[in-house]
Amino acid sequence: MIRLSAYVGRNQTWHQDCTSTPWSNKTWSIQRLVPQVDCDAFHGTRSEVDCCEFLFKGIYYTLNDKAIGAIMLVISLTILSLCLVAIVKLLHSLLQGPIALIIKKFIYADFPGPLGYLTGYLAIIIGAGLNIIVQSSSIFTSTLTPLVGIGVIELDRMYPLTLGSNIGTTTTAILSALANTDGLRNALQAAFCHLFFNITGILLFYPIPYLRFPIPLAKFLGNCTADYRWFAIVYMLLLC
Repeated sequence: MIRLSAYVGRNQTWHQDCTSTPWSNKTWSIQRLVPQVDCDAFHGTRSEVDCCEFLFKGIYYTLNDKAIGAIMLVISLTILSLCLVAIVKLLHSLLQGPIALIIKKFIYADFPGPLGYLTGYLAIIIGAGLNIIVQSSSIFTSTLTPLVGIGVIELDRMYPLTLGSNIGTTTTAILSALANTDGLRNALQAAFCHLFFNITGILLFYPIPYLRFPIPLAKFLGNCTADYRWFAIVYMLLLC
């Protein structure tokens, strides 16, 4: 699109219809413009690309967009994996000794007596609040996962925090819907569908302890991955 607009900008008289009516007074569709472009001359003009700055500018004429997209995918996955490994190593070195004991004492604190059943619901509220602050459930979950891996947080306590983060992440869609001046009603309907879908999931899989099957399922998958490292890759490929 950048190259096309630059080409049209330099050659406003390249079609007879363009000279009869000013560009500002008539709307031109891309369907009318594209079939009339001289593709050989267009792709051979380096100045149309040289005026733009982007990451793979130097190899643009040797690789197509799909190849550059594949390279970017590999680079992004590599950086993501390195960051996750660095987070695990950093947390493992920091959260040891007295610090780990303090964190465990704070996280595993329960309400006294029969009110202890409400502790999980407080964890859901805390998870939602923290996710509203960071505005990303992926960041919140990626931070909790290494803590479970090094034994600072148990999986049973991470479960309500993750459920709460699913509620907190819906605030982004609600705020985006409120900022929409046109079609506010439809935007809010879509945002609230996201919110109540996550709330329904919590009502189904948390209040009754016997229905909290994601916890034993996660333990089973974690044990399989610990014994067979290839299992995680196969599992991700099957989900894709």
